[in-house]
Amino acid sequence: MGQTPIVTHCYRWPKFSAISGVSTKGKLYIFVRAGTIATPQVLVFLRHLLRHLRGPVDLLWDRGSIHRRREVRAFLADHPRLHVHYFPAYAPELNPAEYVWAQADHELAMASRTISVNSALG
Repeated sequence: MGQTPIVTHCYRWPKFSAISGVSTKGKLYIFVRAGTIATPQVLVFLRHLLRHLRGPVDLLWDRGSIHRRREVRAFLADHPRLHVHYFPAYAPELNPAEYVWAQADHELAMASRTISVNSALG
């Protein structure tokens, strides 16, 4: 007796990373790239913020090592408009950007989930 075929396909999306900010007026600033966000991309993002925002810019950051790198600290020291405030450790619920990413993760998970089709061809 034959077996019912099972077709499994794992939709693989290339890894992408993002750094983002939310203004007090609700505007989302985002930098997305394939691969991982590293120090050069953090600096590109900060330059972007400085170009597009007037006055002081308060950065509300988690305590990720990318935010504490020597090059980032030097950039911050050279740009007094940027003020860093760190969230308490292990408190992602305080970071509004986490809610944006949670929604995006949910939608991507739905779009890229493994689909098993148990067809009735047999």
